[in-house]
Amino acid sequence: MKNLRLLLAASAVACTVTLAAFGVGCQGGAPDDAAEAQGALAPAASGLKVTLDDLATFGEKRVGTPAGKKAADYIMDRMKRAELRNVHFEEFNFPMHVADPTKASLAVSKGGAPEPPVAFDIFEGSGAGDVRDSELVYVGSAKPEDLRGKELRGKIALVKRDSKYHRSSQYRNVSQAGAVAMLYASAVPQNQIQIGSIRHAWEAMGPIPAITIGKDDGERLQKSVGEGNVRASLKVDARVARGTGRNVVGVVPGKNYGKKDASGKSLDRQIVIGAHYDTWYVGSVDNGCGVAALLYFAGKRGQTDGRFDNTIVFVAYDGEEVALYGGYDYLRKHQDDGMLAVVNFEMPAAETDLKNGGITTLFGGVASSEVPIMDLALRESRTAGLFDTFTVWLSLDKIQQMFGGIIPTDIQGAYRSGIPTVSTASDSPWYHTRLDTPDKVDADFLARGVKSFDKAVQIFATSSPDKFEGRDPTLWGADLRLPIATSTEVLAEVQLTDPQGNILIGKDVTATFFCDDFFAAPDVVAKTDATGHARFSFARELQSCAGRRWVHVSAGGDYPLVEKVIAVPSR
Repeated sequence: MKNLRLLLAASAVACTVTLAAFGVGCQGGAPDDAAEAQGALAPAASGLKVTLDDLATFGEKRVGTPAGKKAADYIMDRMKRAELRNVHFEEFNFPMHVADPTKASLAVSKGGAPEPPVAFDIFEGSGAGDVRDSELVYVGSAKPEDLRGKELRGKIALVKRDSKYHRSSQYRNVSQAGAVAMLYASAVPQNQIQIGSIRHAWEAMGPIPAITIGKDDGERLQKSVGEGNVRASLKVDARVARGTGRNVVGVVPGKNYGKKDASGKSLDRQIVIGAHYDTWYVGSVDNGCGVAALLYFAGKRGQTDGRFDNTIVFVAYDGEEVALYGGYDYLRKHQDDGMLAVVNFEMPAAETDLKNGGITTLFGGVASSEVPIMDLALRESRTAGLFDTFTVWLSLDKIQQMFGGIIPTDIQGAYRSGIPTVSTASDSPWYHTRLDTPDKVDADFLARGVKSFDKAVQIFATSSPDKFEGRDPTLWGADLRLPIATSTEVLAEVQLTDPQGNILIGKDVTATFFCDDFFAAPDVVAKTDATGHARFSFARELQSCAGRRWVHVSAGGDYPLVEKVIAVPSR
């Protein structure tokens, strides 16, 4: 995952405080009913394990790769066997970061003498560059307070992994502070190297090179830096190509599926259940177990056409690990289809300490919009053992604050658009490493998790549309329109409102024009006027723009509190 991990709540104190705010206790542990744990869960656990093993055979399932396509074919076949309706692919094009590891290098010296070689990997989204003999400066987690008083101009920032602060935020901070490169120290056992993307928004490549090394090597370099006179040279060769990803979609029709009113507006109301299937390495915890959960629900809810008032749509997202592409693509194409809520299975399993070889197990949790329907569904699921498995419950706004202004999983766009959302999350010592394999997933834990979520899914599927009304009190509103959309000009107009519906004056709005799905033109910023409106004109962007086109806007304070996207009509 572009990792939504609830490590902040892993301590008993944080858990108690956080859950108390929601009226939920820190239960912890498995249900007391041994028969359920050993008997009733066994078939589900066995089926989930089969899916995990199947997905592992494809290896690393990066978006746009042959292995990713094979995984998508497998998921489509499973959806069809579950007798979902209208099973299909939805493709999107994106800027694919391509790095050449054979041309990359890293060399470190101390006091002019070479240090032992350090194994490394290149971050997805890294800038290209050849940095020679620059001072290495340790900056901890690279939060703003860590960088205060540090002179980074012309230097290489040595950053440690912080599970409560996303690497893309760290990268953004050090590059803005003038660093010429980022050297990232992983935080997992056995000197394993953690990889991932450092894209913070829509950029395909960042401004400076960024590479990642193992925990042991990072600690050794940190100690050397503390002793003084440590310098490094590093090189990254990277470019951008055109890639294609594809979401896999299947449907359990509700009572109004396919129906429209006299104006052509859909009468259907939909609950979206999703999980991303693209991975770094094998990725069984992140996110094979999420896909296993998705297909478990697909198998359980298949063949139930018309049984529920609301349609249930199952989506296996592609491209989450790179830039949340799958979630945003689905939102773009289906935001007018009557989406009532989105459920996201992101790493819904954790390991036992026995399977970890004695490494402390970290808590699983859920994060959700602060709206009544989410409160109701999750509280009702408590009796099914939801909080025996997922012992932490946080608001999604809290996640944004923790991770430096992002929600690093596919529901980010849906949440900021005002659609009620909930996501699972857990942790693994082997996150984004070669050792994230099926044996690292506790299948019984996963089975308890998916079963405990069934009550919430039932509530969503049977609740009337009015139950989903109400805005998350932390989010703004935005009304986005295109008064002009010709072959030579597109005029976008957006009006901002606060959580109470009052217009917002003098607020910065960022607009991005996209061609060919996710190829972004440079951002444009404008302030809202006395009526709460901001306007953007796009003309130059149209001159060589092919494929599907979109205008995306966002606004907020330190991080976005609202996002909206609108399709630009074809010429």
